[in-house]
Amino acid sequence: MKRSPMKRGGRIKPKKRTMSEFARIYGSKKRVAWVRSQPCTVADCADCRESENAHVVNGGMGRKADANLIVPLCPWHHRQLHHMGVESFQEAYYMDRDGLGAEAKLVEARWKRFLAGESVGLPSTER
Repeated sequence: MKRSPMKRGGRIKPKKRTMSEFARIYGSKKRVAWVRSQPCTVADCADCRESENAHVVNGGMGRKADANLIVPLCPWHHRQLHHMGVESFQEAYYMDRDGLGAEAKLVEARWKRFLAGESVGLPSTER
């Protein structure tokens, strides 16, 4: 039996996104960098590394949601979110039913204030 030419154990390379797709999904490279500089959304998170851009809703089968549905999560909590699912994640971290959705709205509002040149405090000041 002849084996397929597919490389074994290799990672599948993600497809290259067009500029318009990237803009819809992440906003801009500046916004991605800004979200990464924010602390993890989970209260009392001890992980001080850079946060990751975590989409809190999916955009449909094989499609990422829009940029206004992103929250900053440390790598650990980002993996937990994907592993557990949004509802279980919110339950485990004592968030109300729309906890991550509401947080994404706050992140979007802070981003807009940042672009306007306003001083943006830490997220805990808005809760």
